Amino acid sequence: MTAPAVRGFTVMKHLTALGAITGAAALALTGCGDQTPKKVTPSASGMVKAPLYDELPASVRQAGVVKVGSDMLYP
Repeated sequence: MTAPAVRGFTVMKHLTALGAITGAAALALTGCGDQTPKKVTPSASGMVKAPLYDELPASVRQAGVVKVGSDMLYP
């Protein structure tokens, strides 16, 4: 009965090493994405449209400002 426990330990050790290698490879490849800056063309008014501009309500689009607030003390 000692052999399966020892064999199970080595299999688990190999799986742990394989997981660590896979994780390290995934993190290393994350930085290999497309890093070229995108060309942004301004609109007729000279303002640059954000990617989700068309999704904003009409009142926000007309105001031209998105106000964001937060309460740092709120748990």
